[in-house]
Amino acid sequence: MLVFAGAGLDSSVKQAARDCLPALARNSDETRDELEKFVEREIRAGGGQRFLVHLILHSNIEDKAITEFVNDQTRGSLQSVEELKRICKTIGIQAPKKINDLRPAFKARNAIIHEMDMDFSARNRNRRSRKRDQMVTWTNQMLEVAELIVDEVDARIADLQ
Repeated sequence: MLVFAGAGLDSSVKQAARDCLPALARNSDETRDELEKFVEREIRAGGGQRFLVHLILHSNIEDKAITEFVNDQTRGSLQSVEELKRICKTIGIQAPKKINDLRPAFKARNAIIHEMDMDFSARNRNRRSRKRDQMVTWTNQMLEVAELIVDEVDARIADLQ
């Protein structure tokens, strides 16, 4: 359940970002600043000339830059407190205070995903035992943070209209 809650958090926040970032990149100074930083980083990167040519040859340079920006912001996994805070900053919303409570949940989720929840220090590499109540608490925390972020994005977009 924790793995699926993490996937739901990741998916819902990414979709909210995909839905709002284009409008925010055009109408919000904070997000526009993040877009400009992204374009500067891409131009300075090893393939900067290629990125510039890619933009210039597109019929609408701003649209293409925004598309690349949105893809960059939603490409990776949002399975850490730091990544969630990063995307909140990009969107221009305050990260929920409860986001820091997710650290142990992400640690457990990552152990389940990346190590199949194996206890490598155990003699027979047994699976880690987790208490049901703790798993339910972490799952609910992840879903609550997802809801808080999506609600903040919704309010942010409503402010633009």
